[in-house]
Amino acid sequence: MSVRALLARIRDAQYTGAAHRTTPLVLVALAAAVMMLIGPSWPKDQSLNVVLGDAATSVDDVRLRYALRDSSGAEDEEPVREVAFHFAHGQAPRIIHHEARLVDGDYRVELDVAGGGRASTIERRVHLGGGSTSVDVARDVAGIARKDEP
Repeated sequence: MSVRALLARIRDAQYTGAAHRTTPLVLVALAAAVMMLIGPSWPKDQSLNVVLGDAATSVDDVRLRYALRDSSGAEDEEPVREVAFHFAHGQAPRIIHHEARLVDGDYRVELDVAGGGRASTIERRVHLGGGSTSVDVARDVAGIARKDEP
């Protein structure tokens, strides 16, 4: 018997019988189990809308920092994501939209808001779950704007 004939017999034996019919099902079930275990820890697109409100015209700079909180409420010292927005004076939008690729979970969001020679840090706790989340800081921004008035 030649090597080719022997390999052909082995191949034919592998693709016959019950093992051949159930192998794809076992692989699909295994893949589904793995996805259920590690899927929640994969980063997802998270959408954050920062509502500055009417006082947005007094804002020149906004810096966002995201710090992940674990199930015990402890927070990472270092932010997992940071982004800065710079606007010409009087041109900041009422709502700043930011897309970040982060894992689902509870976060502390720090917002450094500056404009007109004034600056303030605003902190909010949010839950990001793969959808869109809004953070309303309009009152805080209005307070910063009032400080600018003579």
